[in-house]
Amino acid sequence: MLRERFIRHIRFEKRFSEHTVKAYLTDLDQFSMYLDSVYEMHDLKAVTFAIIRSWLVELMDQGVSSRSVNRKLSTLRSFYKFLLTEGEISDNPMKKVIPPKSGKKLPVFVEEEKMALLLDNVYFDENFAGKRDRLVIELFYNTGIRLAE
Repeated sequence: MLRERFIRHIRFEKRFSEHTVKAYLTDLDQFSMYLDSVYEMHDLKAVTFAIIRSWLVELMDQGVSSRSVNRKLSTLRSFYKFLLTEGEISDNPMKKVIPPKSGKKLPVFVEEEKMALLLDNVYFDENFAGKRDRLVIELFYNTGIRLAE
C-alpha cells in the first residue's frame, strides 16, 4: 500500500522518468526482500537506522559499487521523506545514514602526438564540410569541451 502510494507520488507528482521509477521499484523490492530474509520484517514503517545501515554493509560486502549503493540510498531517502510528509512515520531513519564515498573518474584524454597524427593523416576536404569537420575536432581537443556540451 505505502509502496504503491510512493510510486504514484514519484510518477505523477514528481514526474520522475519511467527508468527512475523502475529503478526505485527495484530498490524498494530488494530492500523489502532483505528485511524479510534477515529480520523477518514486513513493515517498512518500523525500519530503523541500524537496519538500513546493516543493509548498506551487506550491499558493500556483496561488492555492489558505491554508486549503486548511493542510488539505493537515494531511493530510501525519498521513500522515508515521503512517509514523513504523509504523516506515516514520526522519525526519518535515513537522517543519520552516511552514504559511501564514490571515487571520481579521471578524465580520458587524447595525447598530443596522437591528435597530431589524426589531424595530419586524415584527409579533410577543402570545401566547407571538410573545414568544418577539422575545426570541430580541433575545437573539442583544444578546449577540452565534452561532446555533450
